[in-house]
Amino acid sequence: MDYEFFFDPIDGRPIAKVSEPQSAFGTWLTEEIGNNSKQIDAILQQLSDPIADWREHGREWTVERDGDAILLAHHSMTTADEMPLSGEDDIRDDYQSLSAEAGPEDFEKLITAWFHHISS
Repeated sequence: MDYEFFFDPIDGRPIAKVSEPQSAFGTWLTEEIGNNSKQIDAILQQLSDPIADWREHGREWTVERDGDAILLAHHSMTTADEMPLSGEDDIRDDYQSLSAEAGPEDFEKLITAWFHHISS
């Protein structure tokens, strides 16, 4: 997973850019997590248990560990009971920009790097 972090030159907020096909993680970090180090700590604590599955509902995004995968989906792409809706042809582009998947190790590296970025 390739990513870069920087601060907005106008308002100073942290911004994450993550390469395709996982670009939704960048949007999630920028819009949902931001400077919230307590939320990052909570996610890292959940990741420390390699067996437990979990789901974290945010304002606009849901992130979940399902076995050996971290799934991220915008609320517009999910139903009440499940993670991303199966990609229908007419929503495939939205699906790719509003959902992503990563391995737990890559996700932990991303979250840890984001924590260091916002702490600098």
